Amino acid sequence: MKSNSPIPLHGKELQEFGVELKQGTYVHESIRHIHRDGHYVFLVLERGEFLLEIDFSEWHVKAPALCFIMPGQVHRYIRHNNSDGWFFFADAGIVGGKYRDIFENHLRAQQQFPLTPAHAAFNSMPLLQQVLNAPGHPLKKQVVSSLSEAILALFASEALQHDLSHTPAHNQRKTITVKFRKLVKKKYREVKQVQQYAQLLHITPLYLNECVKATTGYPASHWIVEEVLLEARRLLYYTRLDARQIAFELGYEDAAYFSRLFKKHTGVTPLAFRTQNHELSKNAH
Repeated sequence: MKSNSPIPLHGKELQEFGVELKQGTYVHESIRHIHRDGHYVFLVLERGEFLLEIDFSEWHVKAPALCFIMPGQVHRYIRHNNSDGWFFFADAGIVGGKYRDIFENHLRAQQQFPLTPAHAAFNSMPLLQQVLNAPGHPLKKQVVSSLSEAILALFASEALQHDLSHTPAHNQRKTITVKFRKLVKKKYREVKQVQQYAQLLHITPLYLNECVKATTGYPASHWIVEEVLLEARRLLYYTRLDARQIAFELGYEDAAYFSRLFKKHTGVTPLAFRTQNHELSKNAH
């Protein structure tokens, strides 16, 4: 399995302050291959376009925009076009629970947001860089912490603003959707049916579907299958388990059914997926 390191030249700074800042959108060759990081990655794009892959789905980011990657998400940087901006890295420990919940609620549903050209994030980055580069600053750690907190609040606020309108009815649906998606992450191996999740949430399957679709644009069944497929892709990429073993790992006794499900939703068989990623896998092991 490949290393989960951040950009090699900046790891020390991330360890010291809990954050790291990189100006420009050039990415080192070592992170053009699929990998995971143990920290948050925020791309603040000021100019141009950027194409990246997160959890095996492509995201095309057009400036001005914000894109985020959660710790543990499988990702790689594909290409950029006439782009400029900032990479802001934050250790998982400094991202408070309130902000973490906001980002998790948007996971794989919406991980990029348009910004206005005058957005405060574009002014905050140079200020943080100035403090990080200042030698002998007597309260450097405290200032970095305060600025980082403000930047994370800006990012979380942007995510909230791009939610659907916050009517009381929507807030109730959103709450149910968040609880549902957290349950799916915990129980997708043993619980596969919408009805089962509805029972766990003490609501009807019809109402669960209504809430999830109104909030995310997809029915509840989509997110159950999505979680299964994501873990299947990760196992195919990161391990040498065969399709039968992966099916069992994901809670399927019938490996043929699992393979059909995988192909139906991805367009390829599990073996074909692994083969297509063979060159990337050679760089990972």
